Amino acid sequence: MEEWLTKARVLEIHATRGKIGAVAVEPMSQPAAPPLHKLQPIGLADLKPGKHHTGCALFGTLCGEAFKSQGIHTVLEDASERAVLLSVYNVAVSNTSNAGVKQRFPVGMRVAIKEPVLKREKGGILVLRVDNLLNIERVLAVPDSSGEFPAPISEEASAASLKMEGNKLFASKDWIGAAEAYTKCITLSSNLREVMAVALSNRAETMLRIGNPEQALSDSNNALKLDLSNVKSHCRKARALHGLHEYEMALACMKKAAEMSRDHMGGLIQQCETSIKQSKHGSFDISGFLIAGRARDRAPTCADYVGPVAIRKSTIASGRGLFVTESVKAGETLLVTNALAVAYSDSPPSCQATSLQEDLVAKIMAAVACSRRSFQQLSSLMSSTKIPSLDLFRPNSRWYSETFDQDNNGDVRIDTDSVRKVVKEFSFGQSLWHKLDGMCNSADAILNSKSCGLWPLPAFINHSCCPNAARLEVGRALFVHAARDIGEGEEITLPYFDALVPFHARQEMCQRWGFQCQCRRCSSERGSQKAFRRINEQFNFLHDKAFREINAAAEAGEVPGPLPACASFGQLAVRLQAEGSASADTLLRASYALAYLAGMPSSDFFEDFMQTVPPWEDLVSCLHETVPGHWRSLIMQCGEVMELRQYLESSAVVRDEGPLRVVREVAYKLCRSTFGNQRAEVFEALIAQASSMRPF
Repeated sequence: MEEWLTKARVLEIHATRGKIGAVAVEPMSQPAAPPLHKLQPIGLADLKPGKHHTGCALFGTLCGEAFKSQGIHTVLEDASERAVLLSVYNVAVSNTSNAGVKQRFPVGMRVAIKEPVLKREKGGILVLRVDNLLNIERVLAVPDSSGEFPAPISEEASAASLKMEGNKLFASKDWIGAAEAYTKCITLSSNLREVMAVALSNRAETMLRIGNPEQALSDSNNALKLDLSNVKSHCRKARALHGLHEYEMALACMKKAAEMSRDHMGGLIQQCETSIKQSKHGSFDISGFLIAGRARDRAPTCADYVGPVAIRKSTIASGRGLFVTESVKAGETLLVTNALAVAYSDSPPSCQATSLQEDLVAKIMAAVACSRRSFQQLSSLMSSTKIPSLDLFRPNSRWYSETFDQDNNGDVRIDTDSVRKVVKEFSFGQSLWHKLDGMCNSADAILNSKSCGLWPLPAFINHSCCPNAARLEVGRALFVHAARDIGEGEEITLPYFDALVPFHARQEMCQRWGFQCQCRRCSSERGSQKAFRRINEQFNFLHDKAFREINAAAEAGEVPGPLPACASFGQLAVRLQAEGSASADTLLRASYALAYLAGMPSSDFFEDFMQTVPPWEDLVSCLHETVPGHWRSLIMQCGEVMELRQYLESSAVVRDEGPLRVVREVAYKLCRSTFGNQRAEVFEALIAQASSMRPF
């Protein structure tokens, strides 16, 4: 028989941990349990440490102030008044305050722990551990010590007060608490048609705030069955449909609400019309976002768009790939999709990559818990061979209408380990470009990953070291556009990492992703690695030294003389020119681009570099030809545009502007590959921004 600590002692231990932090543990994998109605109640006294109590559910009430420390920690008391420490892991907490944690797990909240696991920590302390957020549910009532649930309170006495309680919680932005109150009201209002209609409509609004448009649509539809004249229910149904990417249906619903109301709904109608235009024709205006420097808080809301693409068996990798179904020109949008989940961080990825990815895992688990479509999209990534229907990702496809009544979880079990594998294989680190001022800013800073996200449809795009597409993050939306002309039936490819590095460095990166690149560039360079062994060794040795020298010169604001490491790096480029074959010049220059770029600050101090290496315009051309849409070639070209423009503007003699037009047209071409088709004034703003950066 287990010796249980008193409730007071458990609360004392919990309070101490709140001050010094909970015991550090390794998050574990735990499958999602079956629905609650399929489980049998169990009490704390019946739990055995270390055992997974399959088919059971523990009901209790939270009685300790929740705090965060790797997970979320509180105290649970069951009907027998036994208490135990409760720790919930694999839940996003890094960007949540302790106040937010307390609001999410407030004292007095009634919960059910599905298939509970009791662990014994060092010192013999028992902890109820939950490693899957899907296995803890908020409930309306808990059974008494005999296992019986309390009888329902009379409808007449409680329905109105429960609705008022929900309104009060909603006003305090406690969406989950408000939803619980409205749910109680709905349960007790089976004979009160008007009250139930309002409660359903109000719960639809809380579901929209929580981010569950599917449940919001269901509640709105049920509310309208009871009261078809409720304008708010029509509006909430329209917003739910918009959240489900059913923009045409959302517009029809919003227009119907506008006909019934005197309130001006032009803004909401215009939003629906814009979403339809975007989702049907790929007509997006992100010019303000680009001109403003691409700050996340300036990103517009974008609809999903699926262009001329199809999911097929890959021709360059095992598994599936994404293909174009018609010829497209460089700059054309192929698809736009909003993230299933995104985790943001203000810290560089080298310091917080693990916690950032764990945040993403938790947010994905939360997303699939309340969205059947997200659940199916995630499931499609877990299968390596099945070709999913494009309607699963396409807006306005009415996908939900055929699957809406199916059980979200059923017998399918998604655990944290499987989601971690999806995150490792398919997530993108969101690279945010920043406007940099002067020489003191490194262009490498623009690739500091500020977020990690999962975009299901782009996840089918395979890697290539000589890609044909580029991606651009606009808030939660990911744009994928053609970086060069792509022929009908050609597979779309993206670089998973900075591909302007030598073959050996690229292969090391590919191994981290778990594959070997077979693109034409890697195939061309694979056979020459033995001959380039010494060059590769020198490249690795000089890279960091040259980088430090350039940073120091940038901070000083000038290049006082030849930079030793940079000069040696430049000599490496000279040697490369002598040893490289004519047919491989373009690919080799791209692979060792950093050697060429590092040698340029010292090029005025040794002649053989200038006499041997190609001029900058040839280098820009080979970089663009190999990895179109890369920021280094764009920065080099834009810097030349601004220098030539300043020279012409400062000259007292009227000079031919033909050369300026030529370099500007090339810069426009590079901008198109990097940012997609934009207006000339947007390209000019982007040129000005890029010209203030360094390409190394």
